Parts: sequence; C-alpha cells; structure tokens
Amino acid sequence: FRVPDASADSFLAADANAQSAREHGARIWTYHEVQDLLVDRDRVVGALCRDLVKDEDVLIYADMVVNAAGAWAGKIAALAGITVHVVPGKGIMVAVAHRVVNTVINRCKMPSDGDILVPAHTVAIIGTTDVKVDDPEHFAVEPWEVRLMLDEAEKMVPGFRHLRILRTWAGVRPLYQETAATDTRDITRAFALLDHETRDGLAGLITITGGKWTTYRLMAEVTVDKVCEKLGVSSPCRTAEEPLPGAEKAHYHRLGVPLARVEGTRAYGDLICECELATRADVVRAIVENDAKTIDDIRRDTRLGMGPCQGGFCTYRAVGLLHALRHPAVEDTNVALKDFLRERWKGLVPVLWGQQVHQERLDELIYLSLLNSDHMPGPAASRLTPTLYDTPTTPEEPIPVAAPPKPPLRPGMSGHEADVLVIGAGLAGLFTAWRAAREGLNVRVVTKGWGALYWHAGTIDVLGYYPESDPLALESPRAGIERLIADQPDHPYAQAGLDALAQALADLQALCADAGYPLH
Repeated sequence: FRVPDASADSFLAADANAQSAREHGARIWTYHEVQDLLVDRDRVVGALCRDLVKDEDVLIYADMVVNAAGAWAGKIAALAGITVHVVPGKGIMVAVAHRVVNTVINRCKMPSDGDILVPAHTVAIIGTTDVKVDDPEHFAVEPWEVRLMLDEAEKMVPGFRHLRILRTWAGVRPLYQETAATDTRDITRAFALLDHETRDGLAGLITITGGKWTTYRLMAEVTVDKVCEKLGVSSPCRTAEEPLPGAEKAHYHRLGVPLARVEGTRAYGDLICECELATRADVVRAIVENDAKTIDDIRRDTRLGMGPCQGGFCTYRAVGLLHALRHPAVEDTNVALKDFLRERWKGLVPVLWGQQVHQERLDELIYLSLLNSDHMPGPAASRLTPTLYDTPTTPEEPIPVAAPPKPPLRPGMSGHEADVLVIGAGLAGLFTAWRAAREGLNVRVVTKGWGALYWHAGTIDVLGYYPESDPLALESPRAGIERLIADQPDHPYAQAGLDALAQALADLQALCADAGYPLH
C-alpha cells in the first residue's frame, strides 16, 4: 500500500523552530539545567538554573512557566511538589551506512518493535523498540534489541543485517497516563495539557506531555492558547498557517546534491568531514554564526562525524578550527575533543562488529596512539560531556556476519616459496621484514593497502605510560619496561628481553641514518 509518508530532518526542524522563536522576541538558553522551581506561596514564579557552560547559577523569573521537558516532565513537576506520572518508554534505532530505501517503509501490522525503516540523508534507520525504563538518563542498549532490529529489517530489505552498521542510539518517549498500564505500548501516544492551577491548586505552571514529534505543532498551539488565556492575552494563533523559516526552500534530499555543491565550488581541499561532505565554510558558520558550544553542536548543524568513520578523520580538524576561531585555553580545546569522541563512542559500543570494528581500531590508532588524547592536558570530560549508556543486563550473543568467500586457486597459479611471510606493511611489518632479510632469509611482504605509517608521527613509542592509567609520562622508558616485564612475564617485551629491544632500536636508528632520515 502506498501512503503519503516522509522522513524529516529533526535537527533542521529544531533549528527552524528556534529561529522563528527568536524572530518573535524569544531568548533561547541552551545548556541551562533546571535545578529548582521558584514557588511563592501558591504560585510558580520562575526557575533556578545552572549554566553548564559558565558553571554558574541563573535565576529566571516569569509570569508563566511551561513544563515541556519531555521524559523529564515528571521530575520538573516534582520540584514544585506536584506529581505527574510520566512513564519513560525507551526506543532504540539502528543506522546503516547506506540509503537502501528512498521512501519510508512500514510493516503492515499492529504497532510493534522494528516496524519502520526510514531514509535519512545518506543512511537508513530501522526502529524501534518500546521498553519501560526507570530513569530517562540512565539505561542500557541491550544486545537483544539490536538483534531484533536487524531481524525485523531483514524482513523488509533482505540482506540488511550484512550492511555496514554505523551506530545505534536510544530515545525516551514521555508516555503519560493517569491509570496503570502493564506495557508501554498500551499507553496512549496522545498528548496531555495539565493546568496545575485547576489540577493541583498551584498557579503559574502548565505541563504539556505525551504526544509525538508529528503532533508537536498542535501541542504548542493548545499550550500557548492556554498561556494566553491565563495571562489575559487575546490574539489569534497562527501556528497552523505560518511556515517556519526556511520552509520556502523545502525539498527532498537527493544523494548527489552535497557532492554537486562541493564540485561546483571546487571545495575538495576544504572538506572537514569527507563522509558527510561538510566544508570548512559549513563548520565556520556553525561556530561563528550559530555559536556552537561543543563539537556536538557543530555535528547537529553540519552532520560532521555522522558518516562511516564516526568522527575519525574530522574531529581533530573541527577542534582545530574551534581553537583557531575562539582562542580558548588549550585544556578547553582538548576536553572538547574528548567529549565528542565520547559522544561518538556512546553509539558505537553496541554495534562493534564487521567493518565498523575495523574503523574503530583505526580511530583508536589516531586518537590514542598518535594524538595521545587520553593524556592531553586538561580534564577527562567537561560538564557538557554525554552520559554513556549503562552496561547491558542481558548477555551478548555474537551477531552473525557473512564472511567473504575465499577465492579459489586458479589452475596454473604460481606459488611463492619463502622462509618468512609478513602480513601487513606498517612499521612493525616492514621492520620485521628488513631484519629477517638482513639475516639472509627469503622474505615476502603482503599488504592490502597502506600501513599505519600513513598516520605515524615520526616517533617510536617504546613505552610512554606505566601503568597505562598513570597521567604522567615515564621519565625513563627503560625503568618502566623493567617494571612491566616483572609484572607481565608473558608480554612481548618480556619474551624478547631488554637487550634485544635495545638492539632493535639501535638497528632502526642505523637504518634511518643510512636512508638520510636520522631518527634522534
């Protein structure tokens, strides 16, 4: 059955709503966490907030307070001593690195888990589960949920489970129902407007809860109509007729458009994020014009870090631009990088297999081995860092990944005899091959592509930190290795011995010197 359905860019929609509100005189303060509601006798008169960027308290006074905190609406109401039963209903989604469908596909059945497949820019997303959780901020993405999404998607698009799985994430629905329900799918998705003056005898506070993204404009209309009634304002509502800013440029997403823009402006050398084709101008605009506070803010504006590498190649570039434009303390720049890597890692942990686990191994090489990000000056995380998902409560079972077929040996294929076969052409592979060849052995080196030398910093990391969690670098790698060997007798350094390690380093220095590239 063909029905009029579509997917929407939720980041763009949120930005358009914010822009429209500003045009009508609103002020929007992000990263302000509500600590308490201010109550004067029988009326709510404002809120005490914490500015997480400046780390300071902010008092906001208002004639009316609208509690539109989604899954947190019950917690906000409780600050004023009011009970609002919001049931947090968790739903996970899984994105694959291919836009395998060009329209929304729904299962033709009663609402259940994994019954909708949605194209979104360059990816496709399968969703979703519906599980009651106790806390909208602390919950796990369970292995069975990921497996279920792939199983259900496979019924709509055969072969789906063998695509490259980019990441998974979870949202929490604010389900509202005064009476008890045994299952979250039994709770209505309708919205509820609660006037706490008539409901609880507390003026100055209205709660809007429940509902869905598809009904948020109607929810806003009925809420503000009630606010106007309370404040004695008589004005017709234009929500249903007035388009949001940018609606005049509405269009369907077409895969080739971003690439055509890059090619048309010859901006190849200005790409900050190759996966999603975000240019330097895009990132600068997010920082300067949209006042991005974090790399995650830049991501929502430009889709930076949302492609197959999940921030591997673009994070350090974006951080460099942020530092060049804002000139913050080095420690602030470093923690911005750490926060974003943590945000990307959050959605990768439940789907680390196949191509994506290879990608994360490369990202680990870049950020932990090359950039040493876990030991850079500054705190490990800021006040704006994301909360990671809880540890799953159910056992993890391996996701079956189809292995590529082995090519058959063709008749007449010639074999190669060798004493030593080295697989991989990184520093370890090439040095191993050179040492073996120098000893007179017949050596073959095979490699699929570039080795890790492409990402090498030009230094040899013998041992920088021991134990690894120590924030201070070793003054003497030799002393650290002696401790490591005593603690871990099966470590490769223990197997080789200090003398062999010292000789290998001397040989490498001699090799580099002979090549006219002295290593000091």
